[in-house]
Amino acid sequence: MDAMKKVLLILFVIASVAKQSHSQTNVYHPFPDSNAVWINEKVTCLDWQSNPPCISSMDYHLYYYFLKGDTTVGTNVYHKIYRIDSSAVASMGGFLGGIREDANRKIFLTDFSTAEKLLYDFSSTNIGDTIVRSSYLCFGIISSIDSVQLDNGQWRKRYTTTACGWPSQISYVIEGIGSNYDLIQGPNSGEYVSWSLRCFHQNNSLVYIYDTASTASCYMNYLHTGIDEQQNKFSFLISPNPFSTQTTLQANRNLQNATLTVYNSFGQEVKQIKNISSQSITLQRDNLPSGLYFIRLTIPSTNGGGTQGGGDDVATSKLIISDN
Repeated sequence: MDAMKKVLLILFVIASVAKQSHSQTNVYHPFPDSNAVWINEKVTCLDWQSNPPCISSMDYHLYYYFLKGDTTVGTNVYHKIYRIDSSAVASMGGFLGGIREDANRKIFLTDFSTAEKLLYDFSSTNIGDTIVRSSYLCFGIISSIDSVQLDNGQWRKRYTTTACGWPSQISYVIEGIGSNYDLIQGPNSGEYVSWSLRCFHQNNSLVYIYDTASTASCYMNYLHTGIDEQQNKFSFLISPNPFSTQTTLQANRNLQNATLTVYNSFGQEVKQIKNISSQSITLQRDNLPSGLYFIRLTIPSTNGGGTQGGGDDVATSKLIISDN
């Protein structure tokens, strides 16, 4: 009788866990909109000319994507996404642009200078549907669906796909996290470079560790310091870009007595706006011909600048004027 009770208790526990798992995966988990960090690893083969190649000489290094802050373009709210390199907590691309999820469970990425790209599509997630449509991640057709338990005890749906049409490369996409290769990149950028997700943090907590990851790499003590440094770096967005009549520059901090200078492709100054004391700047084309320009935005060190090395804060970018 006692043995039977133990068996029934075990079955009850198993049924309870299965029910909890089903209830958690039966609810859609949206993409994060703040306080999220993806830790990834880039592997480069350095001995590709050897026979066999990529055995003795490989370069490994970590890099992070993270969300911090929002910006609005038209009617869309984008969550700012950054990328930094672990080697010296220095910029390896810095500010990338914005990411958003619409009401149809589609995740878009934009650099604010070109049209937004569809990154993930969770609008229809049955076997045979395409969940990864972006030109960044190639195509991903769902071949199977299961669930994975996160480090916080929650369960999430996991979609197995064939990456970029290569049957030998299987990729996973987890709801609310993304690809097991890279948030934006595909499984590789060429024959001798590849990316992989190490782990995912949200709200300052470790949420998920990929099963091939080194746990130590997910607890780097400079993680949040590096993110804060990158976030504090002076920068601005331009939208639209290209433009034909006027465009708007949105700085990541309030400006005081700033100066905006526009240069043509020969390095000649063609326009300048002084005494800017707002976070948003409207730039009129006026009589400038179409073509490529360079923008320099400067905050004097005596007027709220000086956070980068003690001198003036300077941010630069490219600008394209078109006749369309």
